[in-house]
Amino acid sequence: YIRWLEEMGYDMRNEFNLYPKDFKKAHDDKSKEYTRFKDRQAKEDEKRFKRLLACHSSNYLEPFSSVYLDVLSGSDSVLVRLNGGYSA
Repeated sequence: YIRWLEEMGYDMRNEFNLYPKDFKKAHDDKSKEYTRFKDRQAKEDEKRFKRLLACHSSNYLEPFSSVYLDVLSGSDSVLVRLNGGYSA
């Protein structure tokens, strides 16, 4: 619960966030909010990756006859599979 709030940018000095009156309800609400937050982040990461790929596709991908792109999301990196091998 606390990690979710920190990641979403909540003020952790605020006692309302640390000690809600109904913790179960607050936990359930923040759990749903955190899921939506992570979904938005994943969509933004995907858009950013596609823009990057579009900008650099002619420079980096033309030499490959068949290109397979698998985006494996991680917190800090994206792996791209080109012809069966992965590249960071």
